[in-house]
Amino acid sequence: MKEGSWISTATKSLRVALAGDSKFIAATKDKLRDLPDFAVIAHIDNGIAAKKVCVELRPDVLILELILPYLDGLGILQWIRTTDLPTKVLAVADEGQESLLRRALEQGADYVILKPFGLDALIKRIQMVVTPEGMPSLRLNNKLYLEELVLQEMTRLGVPPHFKGYRYLKEAIVLVIEDQELLLAVTKRLYPKVAQRYNTTGNKVERAIRHAIETTWSRGNLEVLNREFGYTVDKRKGKPTNSSFIATLANKIRLGIKAG
Repeated sequence: MKEGSWISTATKSLRVALAGDSKFIAATKDKLRDLPDFAVIAHIDNGIAAKKVCVELRPDVLILELILPYLDGLGILQWIRTTDLPTKVLAVADEGQESLLRRALEQGADYVILKPFGLDALIKRIQMVVTPEGMPSLRLNNKLYLEELVLQEMTRLGVPPHFKGYRYLKEAIVLVIEDQELLLAVTKRLYPKVAQRYNTTGNKVERAIRHAIETTWSRGNLEVLNREFGYTVDKRKGKPTNSSFIATLANKIRLGIKAG
């Protein structure tokens, strides 16, 4: 029965367990099994079985759908926090379930991923999750890794993902992490670089980012936002400027990477 589908206990580079009953998770399992650097050690379809797998097999990585019977993904994350398990968790949710992903991050998920995603992207994310500490230069030069960190921060803060400004913000923050001097010429250099990526104009990038930030402040958790951005908030407008928002997140992520 799938509930306890123990697949392999072979020792390879990374031992992966999958918890979920969707066709997408099943297809992901089949793809990972064909790769030499991964050992899929279990595929289970409910939360109770997922706990059992974590205790008995101690996977390196658990790919976890947040909607599960008996015990949902958030419950599993809460439980893992009470243990000494080394398992890294990639939480998976469908489009439209961004609030669930925010809660998963709060409960300790190592990464969150919105379906659908390609196998290459998944492999990169798994490898990032288990990247040894002490490799900040490698991680600072890995754009996919930086994008994932930025997306996690934006999800945590409640930036609306369906806004154009969300994509532009992500790109702008990554660019600033890579080249801090772009903050000295936001209008002349940063916005045009983002605009080039998305085939639009710098003015449209600026407006879309401003709209995304304003919406975040009007709909989001002000306590969290003010704690995060405190001194950067424009006293007249009650929210940070585009430049302050980008700089704050870029600096936080850069410092976090350097700290290991």
